[in-house]
Amino acid sequence: MSIFFELLDKNSDDWTTIADQISQVSWRAGKFLADKMYLNDFNDWEKVIVGKNSKGKLTSFCVVSKKDGLIDEFISPFIAYVFVEEAYRGKRLSERLLKVAEDYLRSQNFKIVYIVSGEVGLYEKYGYKKIRNCSTIHGDSENLFEKSLTNDD
Repeated sequence: MSIFFELLDKNSDDWTTIADQISQVSWRAGKFLADKMYLNDFNDWEKVIVGKNSKGKLTSFCVVSKKDGLIDEFISPFIAYVFVEEAYRGKRLSERLLKVAEDYLRSQNFKIVYIVSGEVGLYEKYGYKKIRNCSTIHGDSENLFEKSLTNDD
């Protein structure tokens, strides 16, 4: 299976086309991400990472961002909106997405990355450690995971 990954920002030529595709995914958070993209609500180093198959079809995506909906938290950066299309699940695309995001964040000189998620058992497989439960701006209780991006940990 040939999947390639692209890092996009609000200046990318296919930004709106990708936002349109993300708005159509089965996960309700896709619509929120697409709206954020339509509003160009991305700054500095923030990116949308997309996976596409050899025909250019969107297979997966995630975001690297400064914030991810935590209440009164001053930590950064985050990997957020991690999604793999149903037909592509079980093929380790989440792992590949995370690696692309982590490599990008390393290139931006970040030493640690966070993920907020209700998932249990997924991110731990990829070296993330749950550090605590947290409250989100949406009123949910989620898990806060972290991972060191330095090679000596």
